[in-house]
Amino acid sequence: MTTFSIIKKMSCVGIAAVLCSCSDNTSGIWKGTCSNITSGGMTADVTAHIVVSGKKVSGSLIIEGKALVGSGELKGNIANNTISFIVDSNNGMFNPLIWTGTISGDTITGIYRTEPNLKGTEMRIPPQDGRFTLTRETPPAAK
Repeated sequence: MTTFSIIKKMSCVGIAAVLCSCSDNTSGIWKGTCSNITSGGMTADVTAHIVVSGKKVSGSLIIEGKALVGSGELKGNIANNTISFIVDSNNGMFNPLIWTGTISGDTITGIYRTEPNLKGTEMRIPPQDGRFTLTRETPPAAK
């Protein structure tokens, strides 16, 4: 075995460890805020219960209060330090919300977007965009 092939194998193992490390430790309870930047900055507290299995994400998202919609079951994917998931709007006026965030240690920051679902109405509502920040409330499970 050449030095190059040993380094190549070690590099692949190192990259695989980095790719798995974020995913393996992302499961847990995350709390923070979300803010709708399209509609004047309405803000709400949010709690995400995240379960990671391989590259798949599941769980639930709870948005407190009535100012913003989007509480419900979440489903999505995780790769490297990026998490993305969809949550039904729990409101017939909007399609599911698409959340995309960057994981950095015990913080997830990102954006969300939803399109209005106004078929058959005269209402005109623009797509809704927002930002969110979540902080880990529970540590990752011990291995």
